[in-house]
Parts: sequence; C-alpha cells; structure tokens
Amino acid sequence: MEFLKSTKTQVFDDLHGSYVISSFDLAYNISKIIDLVNPELSNHHHRVAYISAAIASSYGLNSERISNTVIAALIHDIGVMLESEFNELSKFEISENTKLNHSNVGAFLIDKVDNFKHLSNIISKHHLQYNKFPDTEDEALIIHLADRIDILLKRGVPAYYQRNNIKEMISSQTGKYFKPDHVDAFMSLYDKEFFWLDIEAPDKDKLLKKYLNFETLVMDKNDILAFTNFLSHIIDFRCSFTATHSAGVASVASKIGELFKLPDYMVTNLKIAGYLHDMGKLAINPYIINKNGQLSVDERIEIKKHTYYTFYALNSMDIFENIKEWAAFHHEYLDGSGYPFHLTADRLDLGSRIMTIADIYTAISEDRPYRKGLDKSKIIETLLSMARSGKIDGEVVNIVIKNIEEIENVRKLSQLVTSQKYHEFKNILFISSNNLKTDANDSYLTYDNMKSKIGDVLNIIHFEEIINSIDDLILILNKERRIVFANSKVLTYFNKPLQQIINRKVGELFDCINGTEDQCGTTEFCKNCFANNSIKQSLLGMHALTQCTIEQQNLQIKQFNISTIPLQTDKGDFVLFILKDIDKVDKYIINNNFYSDVINIVGNTYSILEAYKSNSIALDTDLLEILSNNISLIYQEVETQRFISLVEQNNLHTHFEKFPVSFIEKNLKNIFSTAKDVSFQFVKEIDEIFADKIILNRIIINLVKNAIEAGDEPRKIKIKFCGDGKNYRISVHNPEYIPEEIQKKIFKTIFTTKKNGNGLGTYCIKLLTERYLGGKVSFISNEQFGTSFFVEFPDIANML
Repeated sequence: MEFLKSTKTQVFDDLHGSYVISSFDLAYNISKIIDLVNPELSNHHHRVAYISAAIASSYGLNSERISNTVIAALIHDIGVMLESEFNELSKFEISENTKLNHSNVGAFLIDKVDNFKHLSNIISKHHLQYNKFPDTEDEALIIHLADRIDILLKRGVPAYYQRNNIKEMISSQTGKYFKPDHVDAFMSLYDKEFFWLDIEAPDKDKLLKKYLNFETLVMDKNDILAFTNFLSHIIDFRCSFTATHSAGVASVASKIGELFKLPDYMVTNLKIAGYLHDMGKLAINPYIINKNGQLSVDERIEIKKHTYYTFYALNSMDIFENIKEWAAFHHEYLDGSGYPFHLTADRLDLGSRIMTIADIYTAISEDRPYRKGLDKSKIIETLLSMARSGKIDGEVVNIVIKNIEEIENVRKLSQLVTSQKYHEFKNILFISSNNLKTDANDSYLTYDNMKSKIGDVLNIIHFEEIINSIDDLILILNKERRIVFANSKVLTYFNKPLQQIINRKVGELFDCINGTEDQCGTTEFCKNCFANNSIKQSLLGMHALTQCTIEQQNLQIKQFNISTIPLQTDKGDFVLFILKDIDKVDKYIINNNFYSDVINIVGNTYSILEAYKSNSIALDTDLLEILSNNISLIYQEVETQRFISLVEQNNLHTHFEKFPVSFIEKNLKNIFSTAKDVSFQFVKEIDEIFADKIILNRIIINLVKNAIEAGDEPRKIKIKFCGDGKNYRISVHNPEYIPEEIQKKIFKTIFTTKKNGNGLGTYCIKLLTERYLGGKVSFISNEQFGTSFFVEFPDIANML
C-alpha cells in the first residue's frame, strides 16, 4: 500500500460546503458496514436489495415504492446486535418462539435518521409471516421473501444451479410465510438466466441505479455529524461495556482541536472521526467485544483487526479522506509500534495524533465492569509516560494536562447524553425480546406500537441533555398525571428499565400505601398530599416547591423536597416533577457513625492491652473473650461498610455456585462463638443452596448480628433454611418484639433498634438481597412470638 509511505503535509476540508449524495448511495455505504457484522452471509444486503427490486418491479409497485423497498432492503438487518440472532437468521425456517429483536432495534436506530425514518415501519415488519399479518405493507413482505431466497442460496455454488431447490422451498411456504402474489412475481423471474446471474454480479449499485431513480440528498456538516453519530450507536450499542465510548472520544478529540485553535472544519472532522474510529469492530465476533475479562492471545490478534476494517469501511466513502485516516490510525504510535500499519511520526499528522490521545484518554477515564476509571493524577501519569517513551505527541499531551478539568467535563456530559440514548435502546431491546403485546389480538409488537407504549418523549423534551446531567430524580407527567419521561437517575434509583416506569402514576411508582395503581390522586389521603397538590398547581400553570413524605407498601418511609414546574409544548401541557431525596442520608453521616463505632471498639481494645502491658491487669479468660469479641466486631463493621460501598457503586461482582447449608451454619457458630446468653437452633429442610456464597453469607451474618444485639435478655436464635425448587426462603427468628412505630423505619439507612449500633445492617441486607440475589426481604413481629426476618430469592439453577 504505497500511499502509506507518503508524507501528509496538508489537511483539506473534507466537508467543505455541502455534500450531495443520493439516498441510495448513503444506504449502500451503510450496507457495506453492516455486512462486516456477519461475514458468513457475504453481500447479503446488496443481494436482498436486488432480489427485492426485481420482485417489486415484477409485482407492479410504482417507482417510489420500489425505491423505498430497495433502500430498506439495503439496511434491513441494521439492528442485529446479538450473536444468537446471526445463527437464527441463517436458517430458512425461523422458530416461532424466536425473538427477532433486530427488526425493532433496527427500526429504532433508523427512526433517528431524518433521511430514513420513513422506512422504520418497513424494517420493523420485514420478518412478519403473511398468514398472521396479511395487511402488512407489500414492501416489508417482499423484503422478507427476498431475504429468505438469499438465505437459501449457498455461497460458492452458482445461483442458477440452485434455482430448482429455491423454487421448491418458496412454493412450499406460499400462503404461510409469503404472499401468493409476491411468489407469483418471483416465479415470473425463475426461468430468466439474467436474474440469477445478476444476484452474483459485483457492483450492484450500478446495476440498480441504472433502472431506478433515487432521491438526491444535500447534506451539510451538521447532517454528516448527525449521520455519523447514528453510525456510532450501531458500533457501540453492541456492547454494554463501551456503549458510550465513541461519544467520549468524539467530544474529547474535538475539544482538543478547539484548544489547539484549529479551524472549525478540522474540529468538526475530529468529532466525526471520533464517532467512526471503532467502526471496524462490526467485523469482530460479538463474543470478543463483550468479553468481561482478559483476552487470550488469539482474541487480541482478532481485536487488533478492527482498525484495518475501519479503514476498509471508510475507504468506500469518498467524503472521508482525512477523516478516514484519523479514525483508522488511532492505534498507531509515533515510534512505529502501533497497529495495523505501524506508521511512524513522519506519516502521522496532527489529527491522527489527537485521535490517538483522545482514544487513550477516554478509555482510561471511563468505568468498565472489570475496573474503575483512573483518577486525574493516574491519567496524567499514564499520558506523560507514553509521551516520554516516544509513543504519543508531547505537545498534545501538554494541552490535555493543562485543560484536563474542561476536557473531563466535556467527556462526562457527552457520555451522559449517549447513556440515556443507550437506556432507550435497551428498553426497545427488552420490550422486543419479551414480545409484549399491544392488545389481546396482537401477537407481535411493531416499533410504531412500541413507541406509543413507552411514550415518544424525545419529541416532547428538547432539553434531554440538561435533564440527564442533573443529579436529582426527574419525571415528566402528562395531564393524566402519568409519567412520560424519566431521567437516568430515576432508572438507577428504582433499578427498573424505562418501560416499567412509563405510563405509571407517581404514587404507583413509589408503591405508596395510600394510592397504588390508578388510585394515586383520588383517595381521601391524596387531598392532603403535598406532592399531589403541587402537581395540581403546575397543571394550572403555577410553580410549586414543597416537601413530601411517602409511606410505601413495605412500610418504608421516603422523604423528598419536591419542585413542580409547568411545561407548555406543542404536544400539550406537562409537569416537570423534580425530587431531591432528603431521606437519603448524607455520606458524611454514615461514615461518621461507622468510624465512631470502630474507633470506640478499637479504643476499648487498646485500653485493655495498655493496662496489660503496664501490669495493671492480667488477661484472664473473661478479658480474652472481650478482646476476641472486639476484634470480631471490628471485622464485622468494616466488612459491612465495605459491602455497602461496593453495592452502592455497583462494583460487587457475583459468582453463583452450589454449596452446602452447613457452610453458613459453621460460619455463624464460629463468628458468634463468644456471644453471651445466646443459643442457636438450625432447621435445615434443604441441604444445598445455589447462590453467591459470599453475599448470602453476609446477609445471614447481618440478620443474626441484629437478632443478637436487639436486646439484653437471654435468647435462642432460630435459623431455618427452606426451598421448593423455585425459590429459597431463609428465616432468622428471635424473641424480641419490634414496636409498630419502629417497624415502619426498619430498613432506613442508619435506623437502628440497638443501644449501640449504626443501623447499616438491615440497609445492607436489603441492598444485597434485592440487587444481587434478585429477591426480597420482609419481617413479621408481634409481642407473643417475637420477630422473624425472611430472605427470599429465586433458585436460579432451576431457572437456567
């Protein structure tokens, strides 16, 4: 490749003025990228586009509808994100139980591109069976027929020789999978040699453009930016680890360009290069892209190919000359030790150097499931080390270090915005994969149905970026007081996907004891509810600021500062509902209680040891027991705090395994061996449990610790292990009664019934059980029988 040996001394404006392209050329270039995803079906989209055009023409569709069919066919599988779907789509007969998520995911992606959004419904329906959905648009049904014809055609065998088998298979499914009139149109082409030869001909773009007219698009820089941002979603949304990576690289690269005072067109080009730099990952096995852990030697070799494939994909788009190199060279180093071309400093211009550093900066700054992002000092240290070793440009590194706060803010904001879009994408994927029904007679949820189901909130909200950068719970309510939007903080707070929040009322969302389901706002209690009245005020056009206490069905009490702001839009009147959680205890208070407890225990232990060293006391059995108990208490306090910290940061990783119940029994006896006036009774109706051993052990330890410390009287702690093949149920009983007014506060963060305690135990139990075991915690308490806590969670082994 001689061009790589030349020295690049001048950077041109790739996107000077406007760029004119036909809708066909744009779709054709996208299809080349999509075909990188599944090399087993080479040129699948081009072939389906040609077959669709031939059938649509033979069937008698007009020119505009044929053009729409061709363009939709070129991008029909744009939503394929899961490796399992690759395998399923390669079969002619797809199981009726298979969830073809890619149809709705593709429609979701295309709906974001102005030039193609009118095709989203066709793409959403391109796998519908004719006998179940006879009213489906001809365009979608023709693409389905063309897609199945190409799946039947074996690569490496001339298509003409396979025509009899194709005819037999298609005829057998006429009236079921395929519309009879469409099959008749295909049969009219069956005996014509040119049809089969054209399927395998190269350059189908020329073949199709010769007979069809396509809309001409005039795209300026903003259009190109929007288009490449859309492509970055196809690239990044395949992997939850890096779903916002390209957005981060694009923002960091363009910001560095601004700081260098580069011309506006270069700053724009850097952003586009950032969006496209990982395009070649579409050609990499999804297993490798999604691997949570260290790659093998072979996997590393495979992943390194992605930069070459980026170059290959962009090489077909002649508008991206400089952008192509900046995007593809982001793993090249000045000393020639990078890949895939091993270029040296004389061949790497400023744009390429900025892109390399933007990619490194973003990768080491962002969190990944297997590690936290580096702090600023470590980032600076890493960049300086690479600059000193001659790998990256020292001048660019100096600009980054001098402006690291500004660059970091830009990265975080861009990734927050993309994170919300990724949440929306995951919701589409979730709804589609669960095949939720729109009504009793509809067994398939199309993208249009889905949009109305979850709320087309992006048309309502023009300040999405701002909302998702605020660290409060933000909802938008319609006139019926139902939720039409929730920011990312709400999704995290409730640990629910968007579709489980949309269309609910606030009281229903919070599981309010006084207004569940449709009752919210209608009960006698609601008349005096500050949240309810503030919503009413905002619907009348007034701002409101108040506090509200919500008592939940599980008897927890939540307290919030509430702001309600009226929103008047062309879609109607809405209420911006902002909740600031004043019930969530400041970290300072939690940490202060924790450290106070530990310091008191350590101080007590230290005093005993000092007295012993000065010969003031002798270490008899009682004192040794106190020391042993103190050490055990310190261990328990530190472990509880560590677990809470890990859980709240989502950094606790689970490992489910089968282990004997006796493991927990032995552990409890060992830890609480010094507890006075306490005896244990173990009831084991099961011998083994399938769960995360460490997490379940921590939950039971905290329950037992709470039971022991709940009072001063001698007691028997009864621990029972049960299971019915679907769920496990573990109970811890002690004879102490919890008064009714205290029961309502039992799981609050620092609430405690102990004389000396920080109250972190029950909070930790709830977090661990719900978030990591997928279960729930409950309790009953009465004066006659005492108190029992119950931990219930599913038997995942049987579910698997």
